[in-house]
Order: sequence, then C-alpha cells, then structure tokens
Amino acid sequence: MTLWTESTRTSMNKYSDSFIEYVKKVENAPLMVKGTNAVHSSPEGGLDTVGYGHKLTPEEAKAKKVYGIPFDKITPEKAEQILYMDLAKKEKQLADTLGRRYTALPPKNKEMLLDFAFNLGVEGTVKKFPKFTEAVLNNDMETARQEYIRNYTDEKGTKKPLARNKEFYNTFLQEEAEQPVELSADALRAMVEGNN
Repeated sequence: MTLWTESTRTSMNKYSDSFIEYVKKVENAPLMVKGTNAVHSSPEGGLDTVGYGHKLTPEEAKAKKVYGIPFDKITPEKAEQILYMDLAKKEKQLADTLGRRYTALPPKNKEMLLDFAFNLGVEGTVKKFPKFTEAVLNNDMETARQEYIRNYTDEKGTKKPLARNKEFYNTFLQEEAEQPVELSADALRAMVEGNN
C-alpha cells in the first residue's frame, strides 16, 4: 500500500498543530519526545499498538507491517504519517455517521469528536458518549465539560479516569482558553434541521 496519497497530504492541512501534538502526546509521549517505543503493548490488552495509537489488526501483526511499513522501520516521522492516515479514516467514518452535522462544524469541534473517535471508535463515541457528542455538535461547551471524562477498568475491576482527560480538557475545554466560535450557515442549518 502506498503510504502517502493525495488525500493524506490534503488531510495534513486539516488538523491544527496543537491537535496533532496533543494526540501524539497522549498516545505515545516516549516516541514523540525520545523517538523510542514505536511498537508497544496496548494498555487495554490485545494486539500491540504502533506509533501514535495505531492498534494492530491481526493481518498487520502477522505481516509485521503497517500501511506497508515494516515495524523496524517505523520512525517518529513514519509514525506521524500513519497517524494522519488513521485520522483521515476516522474523520471519514464520522462524516459518514454524523453527516452535515459533523462536516459543517468548526475545526475545534471536529477535532474534539475526532479525538474521541480515534480513541474509542466512531460507534463507541456516539453510543457511549451521546450527551458529549450532541454537546459538541451543538457547540454547547458547558455540557461538553460535564460529559467528556473517559474511564477504564483496571485489573482489580476499579473504574478509573484516563490520564488523557486532563490533556483533553486543557486542549479543548479550558474556559479561559476558549474563544467564541462562530458557526457557519451550514452548521446552524444542520443544528436546526437535525440532519445527518
């Protein structure tokens, strides 16, 4: 598979630098900072994770390649390319699932939902976090602040908040950093019509 396609190059310009840095930090800080830990075990178990949050498929694990890149050739730059390709896939799934309500959103709101979809999958985002999803789609940051906490269950069965919650809050929800967002006519129309 060709690593860089025209749509991947185009998608690179869609995401803010702060969003990419946030994802890299919460998904694999050692790779971002030291250039180490390109392939590592997944905290949630199962198959390993490569680069910045790419969960291996059984086929990739068997071939020891991601998008045609051998595991031992994954540098921080290659990991970033994989990240962009993964984000583009998730963004397409969000657009297919949420329609105009997603595509008409301001970039910050898109990135908020994209982070959740990257971490939980689109179905997990919409089904497990319906209030958060609706809040972001409606630009209701007050409700989003109340509904954004993601948890995991540890080996003892105790539910605990994910470490990335703090970074998510600081990146997207911190009140003093929030700037008023003017919604496009398409976004307002989609909110009023409730169209997908």
